[in-house]
Amino acid sequence: MDLKLFTDGIVIASSFSFAMIPVAIGCSDSSRFSKADRKNFFVIARGSAFECSAALDKIENSQKKNFSDIKSSLEEISKMLFKMISNLKNQIEAKK
Repeated sequence: MDLKLFTDGIVIASSFSFAMIPVAIGCSDSSRFSKADRKNFFVIARGSAFECSAALDKIENSQKKNFSDIKSSLEEISKMLFKMISNLKNQIEAKK
């Protein structure tokens, strides 16, 4: 086994696990926070979803595995977060 591939796999898996945390937290109930805070949570979660997708790309390229179902789910999550961010941004601007 190639040590570099093994090390890259550990780093990528760790990165993926670390990136999923803000997605879960950002999407959980954040009703006790201000709209601006919620928007920021969603922005961070969306960025983390992109990080997860990039980590899966790296794994696919190095280990010849297919994660299209997971990547499709991440794309849907990203779209939902984008819409939520846009709605909150409009609500924040309307209050000004």
